[in-house]
Amino acid sequence: MKCDSLGGKVVEQTNEDAYLFIPEASYLSVKIRDKELVIKWKRSSFPLELKSKGLDGTVEEWFSWKWTDNKAAETIGKFVETDNTSPWFEVRKERRKYNFQFRGHDLIPVGGKDQYDCSLELVTLTPNRACSLKWWSIGVDLFSEKKIEEQ
Repeated sequence: MKCDSLGGKVVEQTNEDAYLFIPEASYLSVKIRDKELVIKWKRSSFPLELKSKGLDGTVEEWFSWKWTDNKAAETIGKFVETDNTSPWFEVRKERRKYNFQFRGHDLIPVGGKDQYDCSLELVTLTPNRACSLKWWSIGVDLFSEKKIEEQ
């Protein structure tokens, strides 16, 4: 961890994940990281435009479920290929994360191990396929204690 110009400490993390490519389901993400199966579901999204700043994007609300199973991860791992024939593909994710706490109306930078209320993430994604594509994203995670009620 090192200090950065945002005033706090930067948490740098690199992961190699295996994603299941499901183009028909942009509301769903399935990946394997280490021995963990992670399923994410996009509950809602809406456009956000800041025309005066020349910015636009999409705000998304995602829910995540994790399941740790060495055998399942190992079995799925056999289907992960680096060419374009498998629906499973590897992605290298490089993340720089800045954590913050809310104190009244102020946003206070905190270190990586401190309790935090939100984070700003700058991410570079590089698929390990026979292509030279990269994606970048800027994400703001806000954490909530609210429970999902069954409907």
